[in-house]
Amino acid sequence: MIKKIDSLFLNIIIFSVLFFDMRTRIQIISAFLFLVYLVLKNEFKINKKVGLLLIYIFISSIIVIVMYEYKFNKMLQQMIAITIIMLSYWTFFLKYEVVKIWNKYLKMCKLFCLIGIIQWIIYYFFNINIFQRKYFFWGIKNNYILQNGILYFSSMSGEPGNYAQVVMPAVFYLIEESLKSKKVKIQDLIFVISYICTFTAIAFMGFILYAFFKIILLIKNKEIKKIFYGVGTLIVMLPAIIKVFNIGMIKIKIFETFNYILNLMYVDLNSLNLSTFALFSNLRAAMLSKHYIFGNGLGTIQQVYYKYLVNENYFFYGINSEDGYSMAVRIFTEFGLIGLSIIGYILIKNFFYDRKNFKLSTINFSAMIGIVSYLIRWGSYYTFGAILFYIFLVFSKKEYKKFTKENR
Repeated sequence: MIKKIDSLFLNIIIFSVLFFDMRTRIQIISAFLFLVYLVLKNEFKINKKVGLLLIYIFISSIIVIVMYEYKFNKMLQQMIAITIIMLSYWTFFLKYEVVKIWNKYLKMCKLFCLIGIIQWIIYYFFNINIFQRKYFFWGIKNNYILQNGILYFSSMSGEPGNYAQVVMPAVFYLIEESLKSKKVKIQDLIFVISYICTFTAIAFMGFILYAFFKIILLIKNKEIKKIFYGVGTLIVMLPAIIKVFNIGMIKIKIFETFNYILNLMYVDLNSLNLSTFALFSNLRAAMLSKHYIFGNGLGTIQQVYYKYLVNENYFFYGINSEDGYSMAVRIFTEFGLIGLSIIGYILIKNFFYDRKNFKLSTINFSAMIGIVSYLIRWGSYYTFGAILFYIFLVFSKKEYKKFTKENR
C-alpha cells in the first residue's frame, strides 16, 4: 500500500508541473499533501542549506519591505508557496533517485506532446482548438495560429512558449541521447519537431543555449575537433536557420531585444514589441528603484513597477508587472545583485559533465539549459517547474559525487 501511495505522489508531482498549472494550483496542493504525508510517516527532513536560504529570503525581505514601505501580502503568499514547494521537492528527491524522477518527467513530456498532436489533428479537420476557453474549463483566450492557418504547437500549455519552456530540457536530453547512440527514435523525433513547431523565440533561444553550453563542455573536455564538426553542420544548416529567424515575431523579439539592451534607460518603450516591452519596462523600474544590492524584497515586483514606472501612456503599460517576464529581472528587482550572485553560485557549483556517467551528466546539462531559459523568459519562481529544474541540477551533481566515490 505504501509503495502505491509513493508511486501516486511521484506521478502527481511531476504531472502537476507539466499540467501548466495557472489557475487550479495543483502543483502547490500536491506538494503540500506530500509534505503532510512525509510528516505522518516521520520522514520529513529539512536540509540545512535549503533552510538557511529560506531564512535569508524571509528575513532580508522583511527588512527591505519595512525600509521601503511596501505591502506584505504578496511577500507572505510567495514565501508560503516557495517554502512548501522547495521543502517538498527536496525531500522528494531524497526519497527517489534522480534518474527515476527524470524518466517520469520524460514520459509526461511525451504524453503532453501526444495530447498536442490530437489538438492539432482536431484543429486541422474541424477548425476547433480544443484548449480554447470556450471548450476547456481553464483554456486559453487566444487561438494561436500562423498567418497561413497553421496552429502553433501548445498542447495544454495556454501559450506555445510555455509548452516550449517546460519541455525544453527533455528536448535537449533526447538530442544528446540520440547523438550518443547514433540512433533516432521516431517518437523522439516527433517530440523535437513539436518543440520547433511552437515557432517561439524562446524555443529557438533554446538551441542557442544548447550550442553555448555544448561548446563550453567540448572545450573543457578538450574535444576541439567536435567544435569544428558543429561549425560545419551550422554552415550547412545556415539557410534553414536564416529562414526560421526571418519569421516575423522571432526576428523582432530576438534582434530587437539585443539591439536595445545597451540603451535601456533611453529606449522609447512605445517603440518595442510586447515581449521586449515587458522585459525592459520591468528592468527599467528595477533600475529606477536604485536598490541594486539587496533589492526590494520578495513579492514586491508589481509594487516596484507601479511606483517607479509612472508613465501610464505606454501602449502595454502593466504587462507582466506581476512577474517581471524574466526570472533574472525578477530576482534582480526583489533580491538585487546579492540574489543574482546566489543563483550564479548555485549554477556554477553544480554544473558538471563526465562521459563516464552519461545519464547524470546529461540530466545536469539539460536542466542547466532549462534554468537559463527561465532566467531569460518567465518570472514565476515555481510555476512550470522552475524550482524542479534547479533541484534536478543540484541532485544530479550530488548523485554524481556519490557515483565517483563508489568508483574510486
